[in-house]
Amino acid sequence: MSVGKNKESSNDLFKNEFLVLTDINNYPIDFHCQVGRDRTGLLAFILESLLGANEIKNFESMLIKL
Repeated sequence: MSVGKNKESSNDLFKNEFLVLTDINNYPIDFHCQVGRDRTGLLAFILESLLGANEIKNFESMLIKL
């Protein structure tokens, strides 16, 4: 990912996503890919892991989608 003058870094993007997710006023939330399916998949992977999904199945699912 190239980070230009007007581009957010990946860290900033994930930080913003988690800020949105932690605000109950934003629910229900639907997130999807516009350009970067990798970031969307990683966000889903992290959320599923935090919510107690089976780690091995979650990881296998992520690998299949790559």
